[in-house]
Amino acid sequence: MTRGKSLAVVVAMVVLCAAPLYAVDMSFQQITWLDRTGAYLCRWSDWGQVKITFNSADGGLFHPMTVQGMKGYGGFVNIVSDASGSASWEVKNLPIFYLQASEFDGRLPQGVTFDLGVTRGTQVTSLNYYYSVDQFPLASMPSGTYANKQVTEFVTLSGGDILWMAGQLTEGAGAASPVPAADFPGA
Repeated sequence: MTRGKSLAVVVAMVVLCAAPLYAVDMSFQQITWLDRTGAYLCRWSDWGQVKITFNSADGGLFHPMTVQGMKGYGGFVNIVSDASGSASWEVKNLPIFYLQASEFDGRLPQGVTFDLGVTRGTQVTSLNYYYSVDQFPLASMPSGTYANKQVTEFVTLSGGDILWMAGQLTEGAGAASPVPAADFPGA
């Protein structure tokens, strides 16, 4: 190996070793609504859901913060996707706060609903997305590099007498289609 190639290999190894490795997992779903009898109210709705899972290896993504006198770490999660065919800021400034990164281990995923930006009845099989964890709430959509993810179907019952969705009370739920989807408004 020549001296130039050896130097390039060493530089590449240093860069790879210096890059932090995070274990954040994002899984995306498209919600299908059933009525109280189990019949479809809306198959392949305009509602999307992202399940966000952090673990203790992800502590470096967050920033030192003090919330209500408690010192810990936190940030505001922002997610952009192209499910509708163009960039859309799906999750805006989702606040996350913890005292120690180990609190993430064993924690259930954080589920957040958003508007897929598609017409009801349109199946979304995959999307491109990127996310950021920011120290302060953002006023405009962040930029990033897209990663691709499959979108699975999430079937849920829209039953019961009262259902709270997108800030609206829907009585007699299960008898009518859910309200139109909305993106997560955040902080």
